[in-house]
Amino acid sequence: NFILTTAPLGERAGAIIRKMRDFTLTGEITVERANFVDVLHRTIDRITSHPAAGKVTIAQSIPRKAIIVLLDPVQIEQVITNLLTNAVEALQDTHSPTISTEVTTSNGKLFLTVLDNGPGLSDETLREIFLPFKSSKKSGMGLGLPICRTIVEAHGGHLIAEQRVEGGASFTMSLPLADGLME
Repeated sequence: NFILTTAPLGERAGAIIRKMRDFTLTGEITVERANFVDVLHRTIDRITSHPAAGKVTIAQSIPRKAIIVLLDPVQIEQVITNLLTNAVEALQDTHSPTISTEVTTSNGKLFLTVLDNGPGLSDETLREIFLPFKSSKKSGMGLGLPICRTIVEAHGGHLIAEQRVEGGASFTMSLPLADGLME
């Protein structure tokens, strides 16, 4: 396990805690028009700058164009951080550890897929992966992915997990595009 540490960590942690507390109490989110590509790049940069991710290659298939989505940037960054951190942790004992991030749009939706070449997900893990307090990690609380799914669903999207045929895991998040358009 690793925790991301950066200079403005206190500010970021405070914002995350405030947003999660408000979301937990009201179930409401405050969204703004944001470029998803910028949010994703910020999050990937933060993950790749951490020493624990040093041996992991993160391949990116991300359009250069802005993709405008109505979202709460802090909450969606937290979802992406959780998906990437889980992938990094799953790859710690993998030869040539690789994470791929792919962003596509279709039918008024944005899709972010995070793929890894780690040990993958058992059938039992797949059945329980979004259940609270179910974790495949020794030190995991089993709250990260259920919270992520709740955040994504509050944004009008979906989060799914799959076992990859070629090995490893795949997580796909969908979010509605703002105005159904790609700008």
